[in-house]
Amino acid sequence: VSQSRYASSQTGITDSLSVVLGSLAEIERLDRTGIPRPHLYAGYSVGNFTAMYAAGMISKTDLIRIVVERGKILEQCSRKNPGRMMVSIGLSDHKIKTLASRAGFKKYKIYLTNHNAPVHCTLTGPKKSLKLAYYWLIKAGARRVVFLKTKGAWHCPLMRGAAKPFSVFIRKNTQMLKRSIYRDWE
Repeated sequence: VSQSRYASSQTGITDSLSVVLGSLAEIERLDRTGIPRPHLYAGYSVGNFTAMYAAGMISKTDLIRIVVERGKILEQCSRKNPGRMMVSIGLSDHKIKTLASRAGFKKYKIYLTNHNAPVHCTLTGPKKSLKLAYYWLIKAGARRVVFLKTKGAWHCPLMRGAAKPFSVFIRKNTQMLKRSIYRDWE
């Protein structure tokens, strides 16, 4: 299967699992080197759960269970609120925010979701709206605008519907997390 074919068929579950499995492979590779593990871990998005695993807060099995359930919930939510993500390179946050207010990004449900670097931002929203944003960003001077190969408008209000079912899952499985979090304190 070609990379582009694989990437374009990804879902919320495989998007998340591919990130987690790559991180797990790297953690295991580093463990084999004998380099001491860090004292602190951090993650963003699904990386939060990988950080919890690396810190010994949850097991690998629990990590996979959490990520799969999260992916299922996000996938269901993205079917109800279809959207995409794209990256803008070459425009500052300020310039994108100015463009957003002039072009009415809010009206089109276009969201500036990740500030990756001073001139590298991620935008999310409905597919048709992002096509408009693509042209507005190019016209405003973006060096490059790339649609990401995800199946959802992750990290924006279109995914709000995922919060409650995921909270319910976490609450029902708090023993799993408590067992890990409080292990060293008991």
